[in-house]
Amino acid sequence: MTPQTQQSSAPPAPVRLSLDTLTQRNIELMAALEHVEAARHSWAERIRGFCRKFAPEVICGMLSCGDAADPERESDKGRQRHRGSVSPALLLLGLRGEVAYPRSPRQVAARLRPRAGPLSSLVLLCYSAPSASRLAAVVALVPVVDSARALEGGTMLVTQQPVLRRFWYAAVPLSHLQDGPRPFTLLNTTMVLFLDAEGRPAALADRCCHRTAQLSKGSTAEGLLVCGYHGWAYNRTGHCVRIPQADAQSIPADAQVPAYRCAAHHGYAWVALEDPLLPLPDTPEAQDPQFRRIDQFYEVWQCASLRFLENAFDNAHFAFVHTRTFGQGDQPTPSKYALWPTAWGFDSETIVPVHNPPHAVRITGDPHPVTTRHLRNKWFLPFTRVFHATYPSGRQHIIMHCATPIDDRTMQLCQWLYRNDTEADCATAELIAWDRAIVDEDRAILEATEYDVCIDTRHGVECHMASDQPGLLMRQRLLEVLHTYGETEVHR
Repeated sequence: MTPQTQQSSAPPAPVRLSLDTLTQRNIELMAALEHVEAARHSWAERIRGFCRKFAPEVICGMLSCGDAADPERESDKGRQRHRGSVSPALLLLGLRGEVAYPRSPRQVAARLRPRAGPLSSLVLLCYSAPSASRLAAVVALVPVVDSARALEGGTMLVTQQPVLRRFWYAAVPLSHLQDGPRPFTLLNTTMVLFLDAEGRPAALADRCCHRTAQLSKGSTAEGLLVCGYHGWAYNRTGHCVRIPQADAQSIPADAQVPAYRCAAHHGYAWVALEDPLLPLPDTPEAQDPQFRRIDQFYEVWQCASLRFLENAFDNAHFAFVHTRTFGQGDQPTPSKYALWPTAWGFDSETIVPVHNPPHAVRITGDPHPVTTRHLRNKWFLPFTRVFHATYPSGRQHIIMHCATPIDDRTMQLCQWLYRNDTEADCATAELIAWDRAIVDEDRAILEATEYDVCIDTRHGVECHMASDQPGLLMRQRLLEVLHTYGETEVHR
């Protein structure tokens, strides 16, 4: 073999494409890409088509839950199996001829280290000659993969949907603010809540503008929030109005922190991060003197807010989840809901037969082993429900649930109860114990669900049945809200 032949057979040096270059080329090729995408029926076919047409040297490494098979050697049967098990995480990996194809996701990660963030933020390596057509092929694959992930099924991440900042959420019980400021996180936004001089709740960013100390570590004085580090004092609008080390004229004009809309309602401080689209959710029993109010639960759950709300309108799980309380294990067929969409969510009505054990007789006022709940429940966008149950005895059990989203994975459950009976009829402790058992049953299964809920059901990420109609209506309405305000479903 001559030296010239040896030189020509050597693999070309790798070409590293920067993210900026990829982005620019991506924009330039979008029009042409759309025509190609229209002719493809699946994302795997689209990607392989691009590789065959433009850059045979570029190998698409698809990471499944097991080892990644060599796409050049796998059989047709194996290739079909690989398509079915492909992970949403798909990396484009160009390899030189003498480099062995990575056999596992760990080996792929060792060769291509992505930055944090979605797929489109990866730096791609192309081990082929830097011809325009081959570079274009690699760049063109980026939107294919992104759109393929969207087709596979987006999942709504609440912290990534700006419009969800425009609703009211129950945050902290007013009674918890009597002893001083309290921290809270809403949609991944950290804040501090406190009571002003008039006893009204206020919400500010939990960060002093002086040296960034958490204001929730401070105190209140004369209706002001005082930083525990240097004593800077803030009013409810977030402006610093007092610096102990200086006179009032020396306060910097920009000495302020972000303030959020905050109102007292139903015994809670409610917060909206931006101008709210709807009024605060309400229920008439809150102002009716014939009803007593009982505070029940204030706790953090490891589940998505929408999962909680869908479960709250799901009659099909009673026979399986609530076997120790009211569920009828031998009656799995759920009662159907009648649904009426409203400007703020929907109204619903159904009648549900339930198990009525002896320790529930004082709850229901019905001595029979099986009783019925006449449910007239309400859903308020995005994550609030009123559960209104009337028993044959005439007793009403009305719960207000707020599944306040702390972040994408966790929610703050705020729950309180209205009853039209007396303490003598059924003691507060009995009512809390009864609902505690039910809530614990729900929590055990909901914390075993995935936190990202796909609200666009056309993606087919989850299967559905007829009794899922209330939850499907929720997803439809939420999707409409996103689209109305120019958003699409943001996913992992």
